[in-house]
Amino acid sequence: MQKKIVIFCGEATAQEHIKKSFSAHTDLFIFHPPAGQGDIWRNIREDVGSIVLIDCKTNGDSCVWHKEIVDALRVHIRVIGAGGMGAIRAKELQQVGMEGVGRFFERIADEEDAYAALSEQTPETTLHDTLTAIRYAIATGRLVERTACGTVITSLTDHKWRRCALNLRPCVVNSNIVYGAEIIHHFLQFTSPEALAEISAKMYATFYTLEWAKQTSTTCPHTIRTAIFEREKARIHSTEWLLSNGLVQCEYASLLEQEALLHHLSSSPWQTYIEAWANKAGIIVPEMEPAISIYDWIITKNPAYFGYIWEYEVGLWDWLQRNKRVSDIARDVIATRS
Repeated sequence: MQKKIVIFCGEATAQEHIKKSFSAHTDLFIFHPPAGQGDIWRNIREDVGSIVLIDCKTNGDSCVWHKEIVDALRVHIRVIGAGGMGAIRAKELQQVGMEGVGRFFERIADEEDAYAALSEQTPETTLHDTLTAIRYAIATGRLVERTACGTVITSLTDHKWRRCALNLRPCVVNSNIVYGAEIIHHFLQFTSPEALAEISAKMYATFYTLEWAKQTSTTCPHTIRTAIFEREKARIHSTEWLLSNGLVQCEYASLLEQEALLHHLSSSPWQTYIEAWANKAGIIVPEMEPAISIYDWIITKNPAYFGYIWEYEVGLWDWLQRNKRVSDIARDVIATRS
């Protein structure tokens, strides 16, 4: 299966032209607004084959770092620049492997002052170059059969891994990139079986408690939600902290919503909610099991056992992020590399 093409393009009309011109390939496209600080890092994933950079933020504090593009290239994700700022970035980084296409890139290839030429760029030329870049990404994408990102998994000794672990968002700590698969593997490798069993039980109990809340339409009081968001205000607005934990702002906000609801529900034992969930779902302890309570039996079973679409690695990743442990593990991974 051909890998995804991430496109940073701010013009809605250009996106519509892309979809219309490449209607047979729209399932490959992941559209984003102009790229800013950390956005390339956030899209370094196993299922991405190319990143097409058309528009970038130009504010000094929010510009895409060159190192992000270099890191994407290092794991064999093609980075293609075109149109305007994307072409300028390609000119700046062509010696390290970023590719530039289109009329504007060719025009500025030998010009020292590319930004002056940018002011003369016409919408028609930008659109032409954008479509050229997408066409090039599709054509070259067929040639890519594997990525260095994929070699992360083959280098691990634990062959029970599911490929979904490779699609976890990478973390960036002090300009070092650490993949989600590396973090999960490191955590499992250095955590005792007893501790893992305890964490798994907590993960499952959290899932079933939140399921009960969905079934009963239980929501968190506004005062609790506001207090937790106020407490986490510094983190949710810190690009550096979010990157180090493999998060974007909306994902962390979602985790905080869950945290607030769980805090509200903690006024009663989780056993109460889980037994109520099991009763509503018609779940009983099998006869072949020894004498055990429904609660003690359920928290030994992961949600996939009861038919939910659920992966252990992804569930563990969410648990580590909710408990703010990802960046610390990422730092441990970086330390072990040296």
